[in-house]
Amino acid sequence: MALIGFALERTRVAKATADAGFDLTCQEEGDWLIFRSTAFPASLGVALRENEAQLQFELGVSDPAVGNRLIDEFHLSSVPETGVWSVRMDGIPDYGHLYEVLIRAGELARVVSQSGLREFRSAHVIPPNGTEVLREITQRVGQDIFRRSLIDYWGGRCAVTGFDVVELLRASHIKPWSVCGSDIERLDVFNGLLLVPHLDALFDRGLLTFSDEGALLRSPTLGSEQWEALGLADRRLRLLSVAGGHRTYLAWHRTNLFRDCSVGSVDG
Repeated sequence: MALIGFALERTRVAKATADAGFDLTCQEEGDWLIFRSTAFPASLGVALRENEAQLQFELGVSDPAVGNRLIDEFHLSSVPETGVWSVRMDGIPDYGHLYEVLIRAGELARVVSQSGLREFRSAHVIPPNGTEVLREITQRVGQDIFRRSLIDYWGGRCAVTGFDVVELLRASHIKPWSVCGSDIERLDVFNGLLLVPHLDALFDRGLLTFSDEGALLRSPTLGSEQWEALGLADRRLRLLSVAGGHRTYLAWHRTNLFRDCSVGSVDG
C-alpha cells in the first residue's frame, strides 16, 4: 500500500484515540504508535500491518484488565507478547472495528483506574462525627457511583447471561459494602458484578458463587427441583469475563458468604 495510505490511517487512529480519552501527544516506538492519557495510567499502542495489500491493525494494552476485557467483548485474537504490552491483539480488520475497540478501551481504562472512587471522594466526605442520616446519604451516593462503574465495565450487560436491559440489572457487591474495610474496597469495580435480579438475589444470600475461573457454583442448600425451577439446573452458566482483580473478592465470597463448602457446579 502506498505511503499515503499509511499516513491517512495513522491520522485516523490518532483521532480515534483522542476521542477515547488518550489525550497526550502520540509517540512512535519502532512500528508502534503509542497513546497515553492524563486521566488514567493505562497506555496502548497501535501498529499497522499490510496483509495482501490490505491494512490490518494490532493493538497492545498496558493494563491486563483492560486488554483481556477487550478480547472477551470483541472476540479478538490474542498474540503472545514478550515486549512492553501486558496484552496484545491482532487481526482487527478495518478502521471501523478499531474505532469501536479504542473507544471501549478508553471507557475501561477510566473505570479500572478507580474513577468511581475519585468521584465519590470529591462528591461526599462525611466527618467522623457525621450523623447517621448523612452516612446513609453517603452510602446511597457511593452505591450509585458504584452501579455506574459496573455498567461501564460490563458494557451494560449482565456479567453472566449478557442480558442488556440496564434498568433491570443489579449492581451486586462481591464483598458487601457493610463489611468492606475502606472506600477503596467499596468503590472497587472488581468488587462487583452486574447481574440479573434472580442471580443477584442468590449471590447476595450466598446460594451461588463463582470459581476463580468464573464457573457458577451452586449451594446444596437448594434442591435440584428448586434449581430447575430457577432455570439453573442444567445450564452451563459462568462469568463472561474474570479479571485478576475479581479473584480476591470471589475467594472472600466463597469463604465468608457461600453456604456450605460442599461445592456443586452447574457445569457438572
